[in-house]
Amino acid sequence: MIKIARLFQTYIWIIDTIRRTRGITLEEINEQWLRTQLSEGIPLHRNSFKRYRDAIEDTFHLKIECRKQGDQFRYSLSQSRDLHGNQLKHWLLSTMTVAGIVGESKHLQKRILLEYVPSGEDYLAEITRAMERNCTLEIEYRKFTDAQSYTIEVEPYCLKLFRQRWYLLARRVADGRMRIFSLDRMQYALSTDHPFVFPDDFNAADYFQHDFGIFHDDKAPTLITIRAYNGLGKYYTTLPLHHTQRLVASTDQYDEFTLCLHPTPDFIQELLSQADRIEIVSPQTLRQTFHSLLSEAAMRNN
Repeated sequence: MIKIARLFQTYIWIIDTIRRTRGITLEEINEQWLRTQLSEGIPLHRNSFKRYRDAIEDTFHLKIECRKQGDQFRYSLSQSRDLHGNQLKHWLLSTMTVAGIVGESKHLQKRILLEYVPSGEDYLAEITRAMERNCTLEIEYRKFTDAQSYTIEVEPYCLKLFRQRWYLLARRVADGRMRIFSLDRMQYALSTDHPFVFPDDFNAADYFQHDFGIFHDDKAPTLITIRAYNGLGKYYTTLPLHHTQRLVASTDQYDEFTLCLHPTPDFIQELLSQADRIEIVSPQTLRQTFHSLLSEAAMRNN
């Protein structure tokens, strides 16, 4: 088990090292390799590197190309663009890269703090197994607001990670309605032998394209204009609220953005978290909702 984990750390290290360059020689890779604890002071020989290249292609479907530039052979990721286009692959590699760095720098583990994800480990494997087989899931579920749990059979469509929690989008067998289930509210999840027809035209990214988080709305998206004050605009520029976000104006006092999405409760809560630095310019209905919620909060805390 330790050997397998070490191999994966090596694969991730090689991918990350090559990914951060526009081309790197084996000698340059070796210089960095010998500075890691993974190397144990042993150089990365060409034959070993070739085995790792083949394993990386088989495991991650990433091809490490070798091209001659001048009198040197340089290695690069031929599918590096795919890392940005494939959200799942990018997330997996990013997560494993962090895990590899932390594992490699054991003496720094107490100085690197990560966010805790309180759900997913117990049921992810069972849910993905049902998704692969296109079979229904039987889950026992208890909402935070309910005193009792209930059992329901669902058709699993997709998984989504949002705000440190895993969510399952599924169609309820009983009434055919699509619903979101949080994995940390599941008491158990068990795949059945009941097949269902997964629609060929369903695309998870398209389903949530106009949503902020896990709340979904079938209505047309709303064009929203907000102003961010006191440096918040710079934060939103580096970490956009939504993929439709556009900077439309910038002054000494504020940055103005437009977004095209559904103003769902989770989006409004996100804006409320920055209420002292946010102004809703339009639409007026959202501006009024925002003002009402702030007034209620103020009265509650008087």
